[in-house]
Amino acid sequence: MIEDPATPGRCAVCPGKRPKPSEEIVLRSGVRTPICADCRLPNDVTASIVSREAFRCTLVPTAEQETMLRKHVGLARFVYNWALGRRTAWWDANKALPKAERTSEPTAGPLSKAWTIEHPEWSGELMRNTVTYALDAVDDAFKNFFRRLKLGIKPYGFPRFKKKGDCRDSFTIQDQSFRAEPRAIKLGKMGMIATHEYIVPTPTVRRKIVARQRMISGYAVTEHVSETVGNPGQTRYLTGRVLRIVVSRQNNKWFAAIMVERERLAPPLRPKNVIGVDMGTSRMITTSEGERFPASPELDRLAKRLRKLQRSQERKDPTSKNYAKQAVEIAAMQRKVADRRNHYIHGLANHLVDNYSVVVMENFDVRELAKRSGPTRGKRGAAIARRRIMQSGFGELRRVVAYKARWRGAKLTLVSGRTDQTCAACLVANEAMRERTDSKFSCPSCGHKTTRQDNTAQLLARVGRGEATSFDGQPSRVGTGSPI
Repeated sequence: MIEDPATPGRCAVCPGKRPKPSEEIVLRSGVRTPICADCRLPNDVTASIVSREAFRCTLVPTAEQETMLRKHVGLARFVYNWALGRRTAWWDANKALPKAERTSEPTAGPLSKAWTIEHPEWSGELMRNTVTYALDAVDDAFKNFFRRLKLGIKPYGFPRFKKKGDCRDSFTIQDQSFRAEPRAIKLGKMGMIATHEYIVPTPTVRRKIVARQRMISGYAVTEHVSETVGNPGQTRYLTGRVLRIVVSRQNNKWFAAIMVERERLAPPLRPKNVIGVDMGTSRMITTSEGERFPASPELDRLAKRLRKLQRSQERKDPTSKNYAKQAVEIAAMQRKVADRRNHYIHGLANHLVDNYSVVVMENFDVRELAKRSGPTRGKRGAAIARRRIMQSGFGELRRVVAYKARWRGAKLTLVSGRTDQTCAACLVANEAMRERTDSKFSCPSCGHKTTRQDNTAQLLARVGRGEATSFDGQPSRVGTGSPI
């Protein structure tokens, strides 16, 4: 595959916009051309889409391998704090000076050389890539801090030091000798580590012949049948070029996220089929087609058990062993809640992008929505409303729908505006609806009566079809897909 010399790092269609690496398009002529999401080429001239994806698997290390994993975690945390101390000292000495008079900033390159000179004892047993990615993490943290400082976004988010037990245990490596086997992966100097999932390089099906007996007319007859080898529910098909591996520890379990770059076939053309989706707490999503998907009842049950464990921990001595045991149980319950939520969100996203080619959703800030929720419900009612909003995963649902739509030839449209006050029938906004706390919607202009979520879903569908041209909101398309 060759690069297009005419468009180095810029969109080949619109001037000035720099696309992400995951938005590169491979043409039939073999040229990899960067194209932004708004200028996606038609599918009849694209053969595949280059995307970056992560495959996550559970590690089952031995005692010696777990010791090595913990050493790498400690090394990454130590390097991060060491580099952050250098960068913090530089910022304290130069933040009051004009930008032209500041000394050179200690970035990852100079810090890497200084680390090698000051700490040569760390280079023998552990992998060098861990140091490189820890220094890059400090660079990214300061870039985000300077960006928020320039835009005036508070809090500015100055990078903080990591403390053992209070931060996420993880490290990143890049191994050229990485390979995967059905039940193990190779991680550099740590060797082959067993995995819980069945990992295969390509989605092939292995079968074997087994003998089974069945009764026919009172006689035992032996039959030789073919059955699939392995558990399809725990299989990870590792396809693509491996870029890096992120190893993390959560609730005394080790996980490996393998980042790969792969080429996906261009999605086929699909007929235009628009659906509006409104998100809420009582019903997770309500569609313009009349579909209602309630919030997962299992999440409420698990959240109740989690609150019970947390209240029990508050009554224990923080220095006791029972407090530590309770912390492990709380971490396991939090992990279970997150897994159930992600499973439910992916199921909803698959249903939307598989059955509809254009998905229209609201574009709102989840944190701001949680702050404004429940002002008339009392202190306890407002707290319950905020907790339900933050636990629903609205932002995650939008993110999952966006990339699944890009893979499957659909589009995601986000709409900003007064969707909760505008009637879907006559498109007239009513300010009085903002003060109401019930789920009913009634329009004083045309007499249209329905529920709030049904009205918003119908309004979003009209925006997606181009019928609500006078609606007080500006639709903005995100994601990519086949032109319709």
